[in-house]
Amino acid sequence: MEPLAESGTHFYCVRNHHFDKAKEGYANLLLANEKNSKDPGDSASMVQARAQIFSKNFYKKPADALAALCLGFPMPIASPVIADSGCGEGYYLHEVRQAFVRQHSEPLCIGIDVSKHAIRLAARRYADSHYVVASVKKLPFSADSIDILLNIFAPRNFPEFSRTMKNEGYLIIVSPGPRHLEQLKDALALSVEPHVEPVFDTTGTQIHQIRQEHLQDEISLTSAEDVFHLCHMTPFWWKLSQEGRQKVATMNHLTVTLDFVITVFQKK
Repeated sequence: MEPLAESGTHFYCVRNHHFDKAKEGYANLLLANEKNSKDPGDSASMVQARAQIFSKNFYKKPADALAALCLGFPMPIASPVIADSGCGEGYYLHEVRQAFVRQHSEPLCIGIDVSKHAIRLAARRYADSHYVVASVKKLPFSADSIDILLNIFAPRNFPEFSRTMKNEGYLIIVSPGPRHLEQLKDALALSVEPHVEPVFDTTGTQIHQIRQEHLQDEISLTSAEDVFHLCHMTPFWWKLSQEGRQKVATMNHLTVTLDFVITVFQKK
């Protein structure tokens, strides 16, 4: 990845390629030949639904656990570089950053996602971090530049992770566990296979798994609006018929299990 310079409302590289800088401050580095659709990534409505759920702290327990894990890593510098590959609307990256700030550290935080809708909202909500529309296929980071790399319910690319992480840097991958949102699946009568334990192939990289833990929580949704937003932020929404979506609109209470598998790697 070549370094970019900033000039007014554009970023440019040494080859004189120009990338627009949005009014919200983020850069869009996703080239046309890197898109797998006209509008890749999560839609605007999915992003808004997820933001609504996160704003009510339904996912606060896993966010706090993630932040505590990051704070526990021995860092050689006071202000580490933290990146989130597949950051969505920026909730987890923001929570991690705030945890460091409370410990009198000022990390440089950068989130990337292929969804321009997610990055636009992240840049609006969390201006203390930096955001880029880009693909995990080609991370917009220099080699050996990231201290902590997050990857939460998002596509993975271990060769790129290995390239961009510093030696002794950490990678945290959060995957859905077998019971994740199982009550929502049942309520919607969806024929969806439960998530299996993740298996990671880091062959050919310098990344090594060092620990794995499970985290569960139970959340209670007490309004039709919350149930709708939870359903709409997941891939389940696209599996529902029109009748199924109408059913969601009538559900005003639901208790669901959050189930996360948190796997930590280190580059050595």
